[in-house]
Amino acid sequence: MHKNMIGLIFLALTISCPALASSEADEPAEQLSEASEENAAQSSGPLDTGHGWQLMRTMELGNNTGKFVHMVLVDRDKSSDITVYNSAINRLCGKEKEFCRIRFWNLEKYIPEKISLNAEQSRNLLVEHTFNRAAGINETRWSCSVNPSRQDCFTQ
Repeated sequence: MHKNMIGLIFLALTISCPALASSEADEPAEQLSEASEENAAQSSGPLDTGHGWQLMRTMELGNNTGKFVHMVLVDRDKSSDITVYNSAINRLCGKEKEFCRIRFWNLEKYIPEKISLNAEQSRNLLVEHTFNRAAGINETRWSCSVNPSRQDCFTQ
């Protein structure tokens, strides 16, 4: 009961004070079992959001690995604004010490329910950011539709 009351108060403050929520500065910068998917959904709390993007779902890679993949929806009119992606990357991965992956789409219907992507979801992926300290990876892959000036962009 106490947790529900706190949640309602937080929700009321968030709705009634949007300026406070939006003025907060950004922080610095395969297979999934059904049980892990349910645990990630239950423990995720309120979904994060920023100017031009919204976290739609977070799923854990494997069971109790502590490695999460974030699925983000980007506003269609902001799809080619690289700062929107960087903002989400900084907010969602900025405090991660070992692993963080974010995948971005601009149509909600392509955001997968599981970590693995089907062909259509993969074709519509706009950006993928991966940070894996153990593997020495810290890269952002851009689709050519988002950042055509990059020579290493991927086609959809």
